[in-house]
Amino acid sequence: MLGVDQDGIDARRISDDAEGQVFAKTEQNGDAVVGLFNTGSAPREVATTAQALGLPSSRDYALTDLWNHGTTESAGRIAADVPPHGVVLLRVHPTRQVAGDAAPSVTLALNWAPAASDSTTRTVTAVLSDNGSRPVTNAALDLTGPDGATISTTSPTHARTLKPGGTLSATYTVALKPSEDLFATSAFRAAGAYRFGPATTHLTVGDTITVDHPVGAPYRTFASTTASFSQSGTRLGIRAQGADLYTPVDEYGTIYLPGAEHDGSTTTVKIDSQADTNVWAKAGIMVRNDITKAGASPGYLALVETPGNGYLLDWDSDGDGQLDSQDSTGTATYPSWLKLVRHGTTYSGYYSTDDATWNLVGTITLPTAAATQDMGLTATSHAAGTTGETDFDSFTTD
Repeated sequence: MLGVDQDGIDARRISDDAEGQVFAKTEQNGDAVVGLFNTGSAPREVATTAQALGLPSSRDYALTDLWNHGTTESAGRIAADVPPHGVVLLRVHPTRQVAGDAAPSVTLALNWAPAASDSTTRTVTAVLSDNGSRPVTNAALDLTGPDGATISTTSPTHARTLKPGGTLSATYTVALKPSEDLFATSAFRAAGAYRFGPATTHLTVGDTITVDHPVGAPYRTFASTTASFSQSGTRLGIRAQGADLYTPVDEYGTIYLPGAEHDGSTTTVKIDSQADTNVWAKAGIMVRNDITKAGASPGYLALVETPGNGYLLDWDSDGDGQLDSQDSTGTATYPSWLKLVRHGTTYSGYYSTDDATWNLVGTITLPTAAATQDMGLTATSHAAGTTGETDFDSFTTD
């Protein structure tokens, strides 16, 4: 690893998707060093090819793991089962013959078919791949899930032999137990086994499925970043990414009521819980002339709670559509209640920890506020690429 780090050769990005990245560089001796990065929150297979790494065509390739120094062989598919938020670093060396003391590279993948986020029926395919130049035997697959989930398959889950480059693939239908949780999560685990020589090897890979509930009228939803939304009775949930709300960044998810904010209006909401993705993660009430014009619409303020910095009233003081001023007070507790009161173009924000005693966060004036504005609940994780969940209840405005 030290040699690779200090050789002065820059790596290049080979591929990039929602949950994985591949970087590679070519060493002076012609070997390729490849990093298989899992940026997701569950174990997964990350794969590329010798051709994509810029290696010449060869009968076989030796894959040396730079962390554990173990070596496997591949016919050209370069893959590994990578832990969540982890990386596998491999040195890939073309060989004229199959390395006799290296076992085939075998990986396990779990591939979910596209489905609506509120669907309780999902389809997933488990794939055990022999990436090497020699066969493996006694291949088997299994899928397990949480209590209450029904898992079925009509696919063969065993194979006597996997030929070089072959796969054992089983497609499962999963019926999830209905839940009133705003974002119900279900963890699944795929297990694969195979035999090479005298040894049996076991592989596992996991994934988590999240089911939400549709948000109904009169509410609407909008996201200027990656976000999902859920409604169950009077409870509303937002799972959102986003670097910040404050200038020059304006990334958030929102469940909102168009044109609901006006002179004399009072808005309240209870925050039941908020993910502590960052001390500056923000969740609460958002008002602006057009809530769907992130970074641009004036008349903008946000009365929010943060895990580490209490209660904030942020506002746009110069009318450019970006938050640039802030009042803060208190220490965050859950649940908490927020209240925003408008008189003309003056707004006062309050918080409570018991829904009885209200504490002033700040009072500000927004000359750019329209007579009627969009009013909504908002959340941002203050950590780009990280999703944080906030659960709200009893959202009212009049």
